[in-house]
Amino acid sequence: LDNLILVEHNPVYTLGKNSEVKNCLFDLSEENERYEVHKVERGGEVTYHGPGQIVGYTVIDLKRHKKDLHWFLRQIEEVVTQVLGT
Repeated sequence: LDNLILVEHNPVYTLGKNSEVKNCLFDLSEENERYEVHKVERGGEVTYHGPGQIVGYTVIDLKRHKKDLHWFLRQIEEVVTQVLGT
């Protein structure tokens, strides 16, 4: 069963595998309770998620679809575009 989960996060920063701490606009070296920060297994840099932003997570069985990342991303874009257009 394939699913698309849409959520709105509380304020949080995620650090991708390729992120550099110098790109954070606050000090990560001290205990900083003002910011929730998580290292994640995706590529990319420092990303902020918070109220007003919709984040989508896909849960799919890749055996039932093409094993092609670009095709998959275009399909997700199409679904989101159609949903937002209605």
